[in-house]
Amino acid sequence: MNNRKAKYTLFKINVLKKVCYFAYRIKSAFGIRTIGFKDLDTLVLMELLTRYKPDLFSVSVASVKDDLDTVDLDVIHDKGIRYDKADYLSIILNAKDRQVRIVKGENLNNYISDAVESEIVKTMQHKVSNGEILLGLHLGIKRLQKCLVAPN
Repeated sequence: MNNRKAKYTLFKINVLKKVCYFAYRIKSAFGIRTIGFKDLDTLVLMELLTRYKPDLFSVSVASVKDDLDTVDLDVIHDKGIRYDKADYLSIILNAKDRQVRIVKGENLNNYISDAVESEIVKTMQHKVSNGEILLGLHLGIKRLQKCLVAPN
């Protein structure tokens, strides 16, 4: 692939990402439910992670097909491409079974208490259980961003 074609493809993806995010925000503003998790919703999720990027550490989203109640979440957290897993937070999603969990690295314990983590997961799980997967992830990412700010 030549350089010009690669730049054009990247431009198309960025435009599509913005359009999908804009459509999602319009639906959210009018209270239209976004049920399920479709292919282009991944682009919206990428935009959400960009817009709500925390000051400290990093957040990633992993989608798995296994039941989150039986799988070892730390193994999934460890499999991400990371230099130091202690500085990352993983949101693990099973869209088919409508489950969501959070795994936080050791260095995030000072920023997110177990009670706050439980509250965030409960909020996300409520929306995800109702089929509003993107909204659940949006609310969770937004709340996590508020927790992961640099101290003044």
